[in-house]
Amino acid sequence: MALVIATVIPILTLVCLREVGKLAALYAIGVAGAITINVGSCTFARNASLSTVQRILMGAVMVVMGAIALTLALYENDKLTFPTNALIFAVCILGAGLGARAAIKGWQRFRAAYPMPAAELVREIIAPSEAEAQRAIIAPEQPRLLVALRGPGRTLNYAFDEAQRRNAALFVLFVRELAVPFPDRERTRMGLEDDKEAQALFHKVKEIAKEKEVPVIPIYDSGISAADAILDHAVTLGVDCLIMGVSKRGALWRVMKGDVLQDVMEILPEQISLLIHA
Repeated sequence: MALVIATVIPILTLVCLREVGKLAALYAIGVAGAITINVGSCTFARNASLSTVQRILMGAVMVVMGAIALTLALYENDKLTFPTNALIFAVCILGAGLGARAAIKGWQRFRAAYPMPAAELVREIIAPSEAEAQRAIIAPEQPRLLVALRGPGRTLNYAFDEAQRRNAALFVLFVRELAVPFPDRERTRMGLEDDKEAQALFHKVKEIAKEKEVPVIPIYDSGISAADAILDHAVTLGVDCLIMGVSKRGALWRVMKGDVLQDVMEILPEQISLLIHA
């Protein structure tokens, strides 16, 4: 969605403003305003490890760039004009950005104030009934299978059939890949209560497990590398076999983000067999 918005806005700007001079003014105020905001934020950030001299220099840059941005906002064709096209553009962009930020912050506060429905939903998915708990008791000699997937489908059905055939326990792993690596991973990592796609998958897993009477343990994880998470759980759980499906993402995505299946194949320990369901 972010990529679509970032593509549509420049297109609309070029459609509405075709004069090079006006486009140059928009570009200039955008650059000057961005530098002013970024440098100013660093200057007044108390937790930033900057010396007094560095803060003074950055503050001077902020003042100069702010004056340039203000000049661009008030002058058009060497005349004092209000409002200028550049000013309207800057106000619209800032308003949209701050409005989106306020909406997200408000939604987070709402979720924090009313967490019970999501928590109950997670407990309903994870907490098994008494009969399911008995099936989930894994004997030391019982085979263990791990299936890593992003949603219900043929790979999940194949994993259940394979677990039934081997009389094995089945671990179902859902890994939510994060696009941005957070410095404090434990504090900012995503949880199951925030992931509707994972909740839908585990609901389906629970239904199939009840039907086929296979001991199932759902696992949710999030991180910047799905391959690392899959390998970590496979080794930690001591599984005998890892089941994965072929990625349905396009070639461009695999070139930019890498192929999870290929990454897993290269590092998977020899004692763990790999079943690929195409």
